[in-house]
Amino acid sequence: MRAAMLVYTDAEVMVEFVQEADLAAAFTTTAGAERRSRRARKDRQPVKVSSTDTLQQLRLKVFDVLYIHPKNQKLYARGAQLEGDQQTLAQLEIFPDEEIRVVNTNEVPDDDYASLFDADTTGKKRREVETGFRDTALLSGALPPGTQVVTPAQPADDHSQGQEGQLAPGAKTPD
Repeated sequence: MRAAMLVYTDAEVMVEFVQEADLAAAFTTTAGAERRSRRARKDRQPVKVSSTDTLQQLRLKVFDVLYIHPKNQKLYARGAQLEGDQQTLAQLEIFPDEEIRVVNTNEVPDDDYASLFDADTTGKKRREVETGFRDTALLSGALPPGTQVVTPAQPADDHSQGQEGQLAPGAKTPD
């Protein structure tokens, strides 16, 4: 019976932002005396999930509704912290209509979107930044030792009696 309840698609779980100091109180109830509203509020939103979703995918969905960066999220269900980003919700025994509490650790800025695509989350290596011609003779103007620079001859000006051209130091004159 319990295993059958862990197979679901498009089910709803309620995610709620709580302060870490209020976390213990968020899971204590007095035997049905307190009725929790299912209505969405600013810090409490429903999220559509499937039993095959991973914890990392749930973190991204929480980011979508509560705007708390996935790296800042500590997720709790039934008083225990959820860990293992590659585990499915079924493996973590998250049932439909479950209450999930979210604590913001504020480790990274919540608007740091670039870190959502780090190698840690996608499993791919980051491509190195291309350096182009940096540290080469083409960019730095440096030439290998022993290289002699020959400048082109200056054209003779009709109005001047100057030189026809200049030779590089050490160059021989034509015969």
